Amino acid sequence: MTTSDTTANHPPASSRGRWLVAGLLLFGLAATASISSYWKLRLGPYSPYRTALKSAFPEGGPVVEGGNLPGLPKALRVQLTVGFSPQAGDDRVETIADQVRDLVVSLDQAQQYETLLLDLRHPRPPGKPERLEVRRSLRPG
Repeated sequence: MTTSDTTANHPPASSRGRWLVAGLLLFGLAATASISSYWKLRLGPYSPYRTALKSAFPEGGPVVEGGNLPGLPKALRVQLTVGFSPQAGDDRVETIADQVRDLVVSLDQAQQYETLLLDLRHPRPPGKPERLEVRRSLRPG
């Protein structure tokens, strides 16, 4: 077998390399587009709430999700980080809960949510964050 026989059966290495690079680039673009689309579809409906909460509570790092939880009416779940240890009955907790409720009610023109689940978290360096869940009705009355 001569050198010309072995090269005649295979395309030049640079041709295979170009196709491989092009394929990897296309795969990367497709993966990026699919992840971006998924997040826009998943989190898009909550963007107005997140934006409004971010402007009202800049240090809170709001996380907003919604949907039907088992055994509960359709709920909007808001997670905020606070600079104090949240305890039931604390006036600061009640003030934040009322502010978040009023903000959500003003943005929820279609009244698609019945309950607000507010999860207040206070990070502690050595362990789990202290947290308190507060529920508020979003229905008038």
